[in-house]
Amino acid sequence: MQIREIGEELVALIGETDKPEVEKNLDDLETTWKSAQSQWAERQRHLDDALRKATRFQNELICMLEWLQKKQEQLSALGPIGQLKTFLKRIRVESWVELERTV
Repeated sequence: MQIREIGEELVALIGETDKPEVEKNLDDLETTWKSAQSQWAERQRHLDDALRKATRFQNELICMLEWLQKKQEQLSALGPIGQLKTFLKRIRVESWVELERTV
């Protein structure tokens, strides 16, 4: 049974002097109930949206971590590159040797 129906039965049982106050209380109760339902529905929509966003973020993070792991394995397979100073020195030496050959 709905609250409104129970309220109507109550109004029928009480005297005429109390009817306006009971009806006002019923209207207030109904308004409060509708407001609570509306707030609940809005919060549920926000919660669903947050869950969708969190799930999408988690999936993207998993993909990124898998990609990162793959790239790390590829870089490890290449072996050490060396230090920049050593690399530049080697280039200078090779360039000098090549220059001497042409002279």
